[in-house]
Amino acid sequence: MECRREGSWRHKGARSLSVVFLLVALLVLSAPSTASATTLPSTISENLTLTAAGSPYTGSSVSITAGATLKIEPGVVVRIVGAGSGITVNGTLDAEGTASEPVVFAGAEEKGPGEWASIIFQPG
Repeated sequence: MECRREGSWRHKGARSLSVVFLLVALLVLSAPSTASATTLPSTISENLTLTAAGSPYTGSSVSITAGATLKIEPGVVVRIVGAGSGITVNGTLDAEGTASEPVVFAGAEEKGPGEWASIIFQPG
């Protein structure tokens, strides 16, 4: 519906439509970044390379078996989900970042210490 007011045309619902659009945009932008993350397998038994194109990667308790290598390229973010979760390495973990493109291990929410447990290197 339109109404004429002092020489201009204005839609009555234009203001409420703008507010709804703004709220939807804020919800989309504030959604957790893990929504589009690539899920890591719980057991890595074959060589696997994590690329920046697939980043971020999420996983809870991830195990790299003896003989397998997990290579992580520069710019990759690995998010560990769960306070007691981590990565156990019986094989090889090869994470080589750069000053401009570091490899980052973080919790799912990036709230700080305690979001995930550890990276444990076992003799394999």
